[in-house]
Amino acid sequence: MSVQTVRPGTGTAPVHRDRTRTDPAGPDPAGPDAARSPRDPRTGDAFGELVSRCWDLGVRPGAVFEVLERTDGAVFATDTSHWFSGPDAWHAPERWACEQAADRILDIGCGPGRHAVVLAGAGHDVTGLDESPGAVRVARERGLTVHLGELEAAGAELGTFDTLLLLGNNLGFLRGRSAAPAVLARLARLARPGARLLASSRDLSGSTVAEHIAYHEANRRAGRLPGEHRVRIRHRGLATPWFDYLYASVDEVAELVRDSPWRLDDADQDGPALAVRLTLRD
Repeated sequence: MSVQTVRPGTGTAPVHRDRTRTDPAGPDPAGPDAARSPRDPRTGDAFGELVSRCWDLGVRPGAVFEVLERTDGAVFATDTSHWFSGPDAWHAPERWACEQAADRILDIGCGPGRHAVVLAGAGHDVTGLDESPGAVRVARERGLTVHLGELEAAGAELGTFDTLLLLGNNLGFLRGRSAAPAVLARLARLARPGARLLASSRDLSGSTVAEHIAYHEANRRAGRLPGEHRVRIRHRGLATPWFDYLYASVDEVAELVRDSPWRLDDADQDGPALAVRLTLRD
């Protein structure tokens, strides 16, 4: 599942901050031992519900908002229609990445198919993978071949690919220092010799948003990368489980892949918007 955020308060959806949580990457507050109040959202496919509703309403801007909640209580709202936008509305680094996709392509965390629809329309052989049943339903209705499942569980039924995509900020699936080696190894098992991994992220290292600065400092003190976030997606009375997600700089990507099956070949950045090209080592 892919996530994009905007600075709090820049959208039209209300933004609320709960200051009662202080550990930005501590125990999952929605875990089995957590106390649950009547106002807590139910756990489920919130991402799938919101993109399905947006699709069913005709992808009208302003009709449906995605709410991303972080464990420190910071909340970010985004217009869901961006998940259906075309290349003209993408960040320049994502266009740069898509221009390098070739041969057999796997779009990991494809959501409703923002990038896959464009690539398939250009004649590419594209397969999608997403763990959200609602997003997969929409992507299939848009004519895409999409498998339902998590990256960690993806097996031989998918085959191997010449290009792997982690767009829509899905470099975040690396999760952080401790998880990245296993994720990068899993991606390598889906790759053919010489395959490319094209991934995008948000480099928040220069952020002036107070919530980001405090959160990143707490991560540094704990020995984590600054951009290691624990978040969940909310829609109405539903929320995904909490999950770890990484926002990284080029230097941090270089650190994470140094001892992996991948090498960092190139990067493109426009403000905080970042895309990188990794190549499978010989």
